[in-house]
Amino acid sequence: MAIEPIVAIAPLLPPELQLWLEWGGSKLLAMQLSSGAPRQPHIAWPEYRQSFNTAYGSSAERMRPSRPSSKEIQAVDEILALPSLLPNPLVRRILHARALVAPISNRYLCSWTELGDRLDLDRRKVKQLHQRGIEDLTSCVPVSKIYTIRPVVRIFSLTS
Repeated sequence: MAIEPIVAIAPLLPPELQLWLEWGGSKLLAMQLSSGAPRQPHIAWPEYRQSFNTAYGSSAERMRPSRPSSKEIQAVDEILALPSLLPNPLVRRILHARALVAPISNRYLCSWTELGDRLDLDRRKVKQLHQRGIEDLTSCVPVSKIYTIRPVVRIFSLTS
């Protein structure tokens, strides 16, 4: 328990910020938002079909991550707004793209090569821009944000 206050006032380091961005991106993908448009009218009662596949508990349903809580969603909003503190839009795009991590497999949705192809840059240059962006953003994040985001990410990353 004596370590808690020290952790709370520690400065923000680039690996921690990158962890925050990846945590926020995975929680964003875990929300499973299909579209902002209203859904078509449908029946609330699910269609149930007797099948030998469901007799022993197996089904064709895919695994889904748990939906984030309201506190997690507030933290995700704050975390994913952090790259907007940087002046360079290219670096912001790279940071946002690399923040998207699949919630179940923990794999990046965009590889360095794929990002380089989309942005007409070499993958090594994209990686350098990402690293420099993380370092610059570390110094830009207000202290008040660090102390509000850190406990939420720490609590929910330990429980999931």
